[in-house]
Formats: sequence, structure tokens, C-alpha cells
Amino acid sequence: MKGSSTSAGQADSSAKPRLAGREAELAQLSACMQKVRAEEPWLVDIEGEPGIGKSTLVRAFTVGIKDLTVLWAGADQHEEDYPYGVLGQLLTRLDPATASQFPLLSAVVSPPPAPHAAAAQLLELLGQLQTAGPVAVVIDDMQWADEPSLEALTFAVKRLWADQVVIILTHSQNETNLKAAAVKLAGACERICTIRLEGLSPAEAAVMAENLGASVRPDVLARLQQHTGGHPLYLHTLLTELSPGELQHPAQGSLPVPASLRASISMQLAHLPAPTRRLLDALAVLNAPATPDTVSRLAELETLEPALEPALSLGLVRWHPSGTQQDLVLCHALQQEILYALLNPSSRRRLHAAAASLVDTTAAWAHRTAAVSSTDPVLADELEAVARREAAQGQNTLAATHLSWAADISNTREERERRLLSACAQSLLTMRSGWAANQASQVEACTPCPMRSCVLGILAMLQGRHAEAEDHLTQAWSAPPDPKNTEVGVLAGTFLAVLHLWHLRGKAAVDTARETLHRYKDHPLDDYLHAVVAMGRSMHEGAEAALTGLHSSVPEPPSPSAPAALDTAAFTAVLRLMRGELTAAQADLTAIIDLERSGAAPLRLSQLSTASLALSHYWLGSWNEAAATAERVVSMADTEVQLWYRATAHMTAACVPAGRGEWERAARHIAVLQEIAQTIDTTLEWFHLGLASAVVAHARGDSAALLQGLAPLDSAALNGLDLPWQLWCEGLRIDGLIGCRELSAAADALEDLRPSIAGNHRMQAVFARLNGLLEEQRGNLAEALSHYREGLALPPHPDDSPLDQGLLAHSYGRLLLTSGAASHSEAARWLSDACSRFSALGAEPYLQRAQNDLAACGVREMQTTAAAPLAQLTERESAVAVVVARGLTNAEAARELYVSQKTVECHLSHVYAKLGIKSRRELKKLFE
Repeated sequence: MKGSSTSAGQADSSAKPRLAGREAELAQLSACMQKVRAEEPWLVDIEGEPGIGKSTLVRAFTVGIKDLTVLWAGADQHEEDYPYGVLGQLLTRLDPATASQFPLLSAVVSPPPAPHAAAAQLLELLGQLQTAGPVAVVIDDMQWADEPSLEALTFAVKRLWADQVVIILTHSQNETNLKAAAVKLAGACERICTIRLEGLSPAEAAVMAENLGASVRPDVLARLQQHTGGHPLYLHTLLTELSPGELQHPAQGSLPVPASLRASISMQLAHLPAPTRRLLDALAVLNAPATPDTVSRLAELETLEPALEPALSLGLVRWHPSGTQQDLVLCHALQQEILYALLNPSSRRRLHAAAASLVDTTAAWAHRTAAVSSTDPVLADELEAVARREAAQGQNTLAATHLSWAADISNTREERERRLLSACAQSLLTMRSGWAANQASQVEACTPCPMRSCVLGILAMLQGRHAEAEDHLTQAWSAPPDPKNTEVGVLAGTFLAVLHLWHLRGKAAVDTARETLHRYKDHPLDDYLHAVVAMGRSMHEGAEAALTGLHSSVPEPPSPSAPAALDTAAFTAVLRLMRGELTAAQADLTAIIDLERSGAAPLRLSQLSTASLALSHYWLGSWNEAAATAERVVSMADTEVQLWYRATAHMTAACVPAGRGEWERAARHIAVLQEIAQTIDTTLEWFHLGLASAVVAHARGDSAALLQGLAPLDSAALNGLDLPWQLWCEGLRIDGLIGCRELSAAADALEDLRPSIAGNHRMQAVFARLNGLLEEQRGNLAEALSHYREGLALPPHPDDSPLDQGLLAHSYGRLLLTSGAASHSEAARWLSDACSRFSALGAEPYLQRAQNDLAACGVREMQTTAAAPLAQLTERESAVAVVVARGLTNAEAARELYVSQKTVECHLSHVYAKLGIKSRRELKKLFE
């Protein structure tokens, strides 16, 4: 790889550039750094064509800052298929003891962690490094970065709240040509500085000539600057290639200047001594930093220095720091491209064959493949074997690459197509469709077979063409099982079952997933398929039946020593949440998410698990923690590629803003949900939009809007399809029916709901209140009071929901007031109880309605504002305050919130100042 990182005060001194001009750009960077020192994270996006001087500018800027820690990674187009390859480079210059603390940032973890898990360790690293001063994270040639690294970086940047960190990105493509993950990263920060590098001005060209010691007449320099457009690499090449005589006394007419940068580099190479050309050819073939010994052996040089000196002086080669040694590398990718293009095919193959024995095993596969002239069935078999091992370890992207290489050198059409299709399948297992989409025409040209149908089906599914996807996947899954190739059946069955879930066809999902498990034993997707079965059963038969089935699949919960079956364990916790076991589900979800974050095992249901954890906080009354957790899952969903959980994330994130009357924030999530539903257009996405809309309408007290939001989810309209979160959804719907005086429908729905609430403490309070509201609307006030009292008499339980308890107390107190069934003081007692509960939550709309009724009792508005004393804190300050008040250290709080320790320290100081306190003990008292 071509990147490096430097620790504080150790910028890449071996490559200190002599910058020609760029004063305006340096001033922009310096201004950003001043703000970074004030704990304002910034992202600098530097765009410019190849060779324009992006890397040189960044090096010149960072070298001059003595207390700046620089983490540098350079992306390479030949290494896009190495998950976390770019992220791993950030560790290369750290001392081994420090680097070992962050194993998920390594590019060799199998299986690769989720981007947010890797990002958590990056944030921890950044927090640690900031104790010595500000930090710069440089991603050079971002357009070639691997997608997992881009996604992890995006998540981390979104979580830089108050850090002395600057993210510097360089790329040579405009936004329209960048991959989606790169565009997300470039826009991830709240503060962005964009620099578009153009050619050098005449004055800057003069500085370059002076730096190079080139004696050139002003009029000649002006012509060179105009001819090259001030392109630094082009101008540098000409100034070092043209003789002093040509620069001072050019022949009459035009200068002997090549018409293009490529031509000028070719001319420069043509004049070099043979040993230097061999050295450059070797570096072009290696295409990565290499030790002097490796370069000498490949170039067949007895002595390196004489061949190296001309290349260094002309700016073709530079020393590259790598750990404790200095490697050699070509200065620019354009130089590598031209050198490689000038090699004849036989020379390329010879050098690649020789390089294979000089590099590590991973790089050797690429060199061995490049050394093949046409086909090589033996090497193709070897590549397929290593790909299978990589697939078994979860390294699907690498497996896809090696299978595609094997396909390219296969000697029969059958083998070539089989390996190409397998490569596409492995690539699609990452849920990223880009690489496979580029092979779509080749896939369609393959002989019809189950694997072809499987690949086309998954590709169509990820691109939103669901009917086409279902046809292809059904064809693939319905084919007779092939004992020699179980991959196609497992993949087709898994994706077909998930497609059924997207469209709320619970029974079809169960049948497909069960049959897939029956046909294919001991597959890496077994755990996930068991979870899919449970998801389908929860929709079709309810949470109880799904839990019963899962208990046989997961006899023991995962632990750090035995983290297997994490997906089924996660959905078991989700089912417990659906069933009303709020505290138990919360504990399980927390433990499972901690396991994934540690890298113990991958969790495909990570976003669903985190969203469910946020809901548990919401129902249990920890609204600040609910908001912080929901914000985190939105960051995950908006960063990563599992599109079908993005709606879950934004639906969850709308709950607390709605409950607190933060209508604009809630509306933003509703708008995103509308966009998702219209784009993906599955029943599941419309469900999440409807449920979120109903939650907002309930907070507003608007029954008509509540029913309108849930209208598309009416069982008749869905024609018998199955809904997740049925009890929550049904409770809201009945509330809306009563508010709109559709009493007969409400009574029927309540009767249908009755069998489902046994053992569900939250829903028992909801059920009592809804029955009371129904009888109140019917004019049966005694029966209404009886239902309210029944709910209020329920024994306290850890799973009680403060919001629902407050609503119950409010309904009872209001009826006591309006009916005259008790004194005003008794009514005021219950209304005050409701106000206290709503105030503790910060549930402003509910609090306002309760206070209005309390005022009718002759009681002045309670001197308690929403969520006092936290009302004066920002959302982020509240999130930090809540976790620190639980007794967590700054480091523990940072880990839980997915932020840096620096962010926690900064926000905690603001909390102390705003609340007028000086210690964690005082903070804890405010929450008691």
C-alpha cells in the first residue's frame, strides 16, 4: 500500500516537499487548524486532477505543525477489494503496543467487523492521540479507498462532536464520478472546507523553477507555464528534462516540448540509463512500496545507489517510511501507469513471475495471475481454493477477487462462467452491489443455470427491482439441490426469505428459510436463517410462538467465550422486547451489542438490535439515552449498506422528538422515511413510515392524523399480511379510533387485543387506559373509572413505561375532574402525578395537556419544566450527562456513546458549567 502514518512531530520528513506557491490553499488549511484547536472538528476535501499537487500540499501543510499527529493512508485502485486496507494503514507508524489495542482497525481481521465497530476503535484511538495535541487523518486518493474503510470513516466523522481532529481527503474525481460511500464521507462532517486545486500561476511556476535550481529565461518559463496550464507534475518534468541551453537559448520557433504530460514523462524515461530504467520497471510492476533489497533483486541490480540516484533527482522515486525502515516507491501513479504501459507483454510477465517470489503471499497471487499469458487451469484451481478458504472466514470481497481472477484464466467456458458467477455471489454477500453490477452483462451472457438466476436475483433485489428479483431467486431456489455446489441454494433461499420479510409475508419467509436450513446443513448463514425463521413467525404467529422456536435454536446465550449464534440471540432479545419484557430485553441487547463491538463475532442484525435498544430506553423512560442510541443507529443506517434497516432506524429516531414536541426534528425523520418508502417501495418501509407518523400524531393529540398515518396498515388493506410490532401498532390504532369516535371498531379491536397482553406489563396499563377511554366516550363513566383504577392498581414492575403510566394517570385525573366523581384535590393529585412523569421525560406536549387540566382544578402551573434540570443542555450534552451520571468513567462513557474521550471531557465541562456543579456526585444526585 502507498500510505503511511506519522506520530506527533514525526511527519514524513523523508518526503518534505518544496512547495511552489499555494499560499491561498495553505491559508485555508491553517484557518481550519485554528478552529480544530478550539475543539471544532473539520473535514477538508481537496479535489484536483492527477499530478496537480494534492498530496504535496497536504505534506507541506502537516510537516510544518510540530504538535500535530498525522495518520496517513493512501488508497490504491488495485487494493479496493481489501476490506479495511485503508483504515489499517492508519496504524502502520504507531508503536506496536498502541496499535495492538485496536485490532479491528487491522486489515487482516476475519471475518471483517461491521463498519461502526471498526469506527468505534478509530474514535478510541483518536481520543487517545489527542492527549498530545491535534490529529490529522489524511486519506490520499480517496476515490480508490475500499468501501468498508469509507463507511467506518464516515461513521467516525459523524461522531466527532468536540475533537481536535481534522480529516483531510484528496481525490481526483468530482462528486458525480465518486462511489457513493466516498460521497457520503466527503459530506459527513458538520464543518467542511473544499479546496479545488488548479494549475500553478506564472509566479508560482517561477518558485518551482527556483526550487529545482533550473535557470530559465522568464519568457521561456511563461511559455512553459502556458503550455502546461501550470500543471505541477507536467511543469516539473519539463524543467528537469530540458537542458540548460534549451531553457536559456531555445531554438528559433517552438520549444522542444511534448504535447502532453504522458509524452513528457515518456521522453524523460527514454533518456535514463539502463539500470535506472530497470529499477523503475521493477517499481512499476511491484506497484507498492518495496524494500531496497526487493527492488534490487527484481531489477537485477548488483548495486542500487547508482541506478537510484537519477530517479530520485528527477522526482520519479521517493523514499517511503514503513515502520522502522525506508521503502522505495514511485512518486506518482501517472508515472507508474506510463512505465507499466511502456513494458512489452513478455517483460511484464517475466517481472510479475519474478515478483511473486519476493512479496508476501497475498500480493503473490496478483503477480502470479498477471504473469499468465492466456489460461492456466492449475493456477485457477489454486485461486479458487484460496477463495473458498477466504469465504469460509467471511472475507467475501477477497474471495470474489480471487474467483474473478480464476475465471479470467480458466481454460473452459463452463469453468469460467462458474467462477465468475461464484465471484459475483461472494461480492453480493457484502450487500454491496457495485462490483457485481459492473459484471451484469457478462452474467447475463452466461449459460442459464441456478447460479446465474441467483446472482441476477440478488442484484435485482439490492437495486430495488423486487418482482424481477423474486422470479430469479425462486428459479434458483426451486432447482434440484446440487451437493457439489450448496452455495447457490443457500444464497437463493436466504435472499428469497428476506424478500418475503420485506413484503410482510411472514409464513412464506418461514417456509423458505426452514426448507433452506433442512436442505443445507452447517452453513455460515445458518444462524442468520434461524433468525429469519423467527422474524417470519413473529409476523405470522406472534412473538410467543417465535420465541418458543428460537429457544430450541439457541440453548445458551452468547458470551465472550462462546459468541456463536449472535443473530438468533439478538432477535430473541427483540422478541422479548415485543412481548413486553423490557428490562430483560434491554440487558440482552446491551450485552450482544458489546460482543459485536469487541469484535468477538459479526452481527448481521446490528442495526435492528441497536434500534430495539433505543426503543427499550424509550419505553422504560430513559429518553435521553433513547435519543442518543437512536442517533447512533441513524448514523449506522445512513452510513452502511443494509438498506432495509434504515427505515427502522429513522422510525425509532422519531419517537423521542415527537414525545418532546420537537416537531421539526421529528418531521426530518418522517421526510427521510417517505423518501425510503418511495425508493425501496416495500410494504415494510411503508409500515415504518406509518408507525412513525402515528407516534407523532399521538404526541400532537391528533387522532384523525394518527388513523391517517396507520391507514395503509389496516389489516383489510394489507389483505392479511403480517405486521411487526403488532401490539404497539394496535394500541395506537385503538387510541385513534376512540378519539375519532369509531367506538364499535375500537371495541372489537380491544377484544382482539385482550389475549395478547397477558404478562405484558406495559400493555396491561395501555389496555386499562384504552378500555377506560372507550367507556368514557360511551358515557359509561363508572365503568371508565373502574378500568382506570384497575390499571393504576397494578403492582409496580420494572417493565412499567413512564409514558403509559403518565397517560393513565392523566386520563383518570381528568375524568375525576370532569365527572365530579371526586374532589378537585383528588383529581389534582392524579393530574400532578401525570405532570411529574411527563416532566421527567421532557414530554412537553403531554405535559402541556395535563397542566391545562390541572389548571382547571385551580392549581397553578407546576414549577417544573420538561426534563429539568436537563432542559438547558443540548442533546449531546444530555447524552453525556446521562451515562456519566450512571457512574461510568469518561472512557466508558465514550465507548458506550461511540464518541472519543475528548468529546466526553468537553461536553462534561459544559454540563458542569450550565448546571452549576463541580463533581460527578452532584451530577448523579440530579438524576436520582
